[in-house]
Amino acid sequence: MGRSWWQRLGAVALCCASVLACSSDEAPAPDAAPATSVPPGDPAVLEALVLDEAPSGFTLAADDEGRTGATDLAAAADDAGDPGATEALAGAGFVRGWQRLWVSEDDEDELFLVVYEFADPGGAATFFERTAGEPATGGGEGVFEVPGLPGAVGVTGGGDGLSVVAAIATTGPYLVQVIGNGPEPGPGQGTVVALLSAQVERLT
Repeated sequence: MGRSWWQRLGAVALCCASVLACSSDEAPAPDAAPATSVPPGDPAVLEALVLDEAPSGFTLAADDEGRTGATDLAAAADDAGDPGATEALAGAGFVRGWQRLWVSEDDEDELFLVVYEFADPGGAATFFERTAGEPATGGGEGVFEVPGLPGAVGVTGGGDGLSVVAAIATTGPYLVQVIGNGPEPGPGQGTVVALLSAQVERLT
């Protein structure tokens, strides 16, 4: 098994980047296409469900700046950071993904929002277990519960003056992840949890 989501927080701290928001490959929908003609994996279907309002003190970055936006299977597997990710995502029924990046007004802190849609709730739960099952059930240093979101889990990390907070949850067929990083004290646990909760509410 490859590195789990919580183990990869150390790598985030070293490179000042998101655990999962590293690349995307947007596939725009055809102009004026009727809803019935939208391919099942078309990311535009998911885009409308992903928050774009900037959290207080942050500004939404363009997709080409944050390498965010549409995320297909190949990009999601690459973001996961281990050789078995493609098989795991496909086996869980990955349909499409969308990512956003917000940058603080002083350009110090970043907030990444990652939403993956699976074919059914079981697929989202399966990939959650693969990426965050160990801290969700066993706890550990830096692991925290997410208020108001049963089953969700968060992790704090960092090093060398960098603060990293990440939280992950599922709702229906969706897997939602938020990663905040920046020089200490960073975006903070409350900011990350608030964004996660708002996105889960949007999808519920």
